Amino acid sequence: MVVSANYGQMAQDFALETDSGARAIDTWWGSRRLRYNIGLLVAGPLGLGLYAVAVSRCIDFRAPGDWEITILTTLFQGFA
Repeated sequence: MVVSANYGQMAQDFALETDSGARAIDTWWGSRRLRYNIGLLVAGPLGLGLYAVAVSRCIDFRAPGDWEITILTTLFQGFA
């Protein structure tokens, strides 16, 4: 079952290479949109958490520089 799903995905990739029309692109993107959106939802909080851990470690080690987490830096990281 997994092999046939993977084969279908490869067939869509090949079809996109041979036909780059708007319908082919919409079909290709439509099959990946959910996975992409879930990836964004996971990556955002994960990235923020890792950023907070890194800054916390720098504060603990008393690394040179001005290390702090504020609402402004959080918003900046969210849109960067």
